[in-house]
Amino acid sequence: MENIMWCIVYSAPMRTIPLTGAQIIALPMYAKVEKINEIFADYQGQPAKFYEVIYHSSPEITKQGWVYAGYLEDYHEEFATGSIKILNATPNPNDAAQYVMWMGNVQYNLCGHLSVSYCAGWDADINDFLNLLKEKKLSFVSRVFPSWRSRGTNTADLDIMLSLFDYTLPSQTIGAALLDRVAGRILVTPGRMAKILKDNRVIYSVQIDAQTGYLKNSGVLHWVVLEEVIPDEFKGTVKLYNPFTNKLERYEWNQLMASGGTPYGIVVPR
Repeated sequence: MENIMWCIVYSAPMRTIPLTGAQIIALPMYAKVEKINEIFADYQGQPAKFYEVIYHSSPEITKQGWVYAGYLEDYHEEFATGSIKILNATPNPNDAAQYVMWMGNVQYNLCGHLSVSYCAGWDADINDFLNLLKEKKLSFVSRVFPSWRSRGTNTADLDIMLSLFDYTLPSQTIGAALLDRVAGRILVTPGRMAKILKDNRVIYSVQIDAQTGYLKNSGVLHWVVLEEVIPDEFKGTVKLYNPFTNKLERYEWNQLMASGGTPYGIVVPR
């Protein structure tokens, strides 16, 4: 993404002129901005670089000003946004991608619905999936969308949504898949998870940062879809689909374990 940068610190000041100008706004960490110019300014007798940037703080508000270059880095994306088609997202560019307008309300808790759509290869708009659920599973929709506002879902709810497709149900839980019969307990390792993911995906419960959607040790409960684990020594890397950002992301195995805690979720055949 050419000329797009991201803020690497909390509350980076954007000013009317470099260094000494009035503060326009404090950029939040992870904010994406467009660089349009650069200049050097004197700081304690040495030149310091500043970027002139544009930041969309909301659909109606655009801020433009100067930010110290050390607070910004070039933004790179390995995976493109838009794994699931979402045509009726909220207009706020800083909202989660999973926040969708449906039945006259913003639906915030669609991570389960998007995870099922991802596993099933749903290639129409997510609103079409929700409308299909409403048509085929009205009692379920009435319970999960009280007053047409979404609430969280559990593994039984995931199975109800998967029943729209050609799956053998009930789904195997990830706890059962990882249970070792002789040891008599769940053994969670990169190698064991990698074997499961050869022929399956796993809809997996984690915790995320409410603002960024990234996995963290404590936060908001959230469904993601595990795509691939690559073991490396005693750890490894994980590729997963994150409904919050509606894209694939990479994490360290230890990040997934810290975020997920006791494994909870279901195994979905590819």
